[in-house]
Amino acid sequence: MIDALLDEIELARKAGAVVVIKFDGERSVRTHTVIVTDTRTAFFFRRDTDQLSLSLQEALEAFWAARERADAESGNQEGEFRTVFGSDVPNDGCYLELRDSQDRIVACVFRSDATGEFNIDVGPTESSADRVSRFVETAKKELLRRVASN
Repeated sequence: MIDALLDEIELARKAGAVVVIKFDGERSVRTHTVIVTDTRTAFFFRRDTDQLSLSLQEALEAFWAARERADAESGNQEGEFRTVFGSDVPNDGCYLELRDSQDRIVACVFRSDATGEFNIDVGPTESSADRVSRFVETAKKELLRRVASN
């Protein structure tokens, strides 16, 4: 069943993916749930399914496609930047951070769940204003997409 995908799951895990497979005994249809997330690209995949292997394969393909898109959009061919998604419970919202190769925060876009407003913080950086601006626009869209999908 999923044995053939174990090597691919492990490869994705080593690349930073979180892979969750749930077997749900309380349901009679769509008895499996596949979840794959990636904080570097803010990728999120969830599917309730009766076809576990097929859904898992599609999730892994979408994970790698998201990685390629993120690298192409950011010009990050050498791994000089990464994004981190997080939930900020005390401030009632979520955020995306852009981090450099030394794991310093270059920019952070926070979206308040209470007001829907964005807060943008830019740290001291050697990155171009254009690079930070592209990240901010992409982060806003991604945070809105995440809210709409929940």
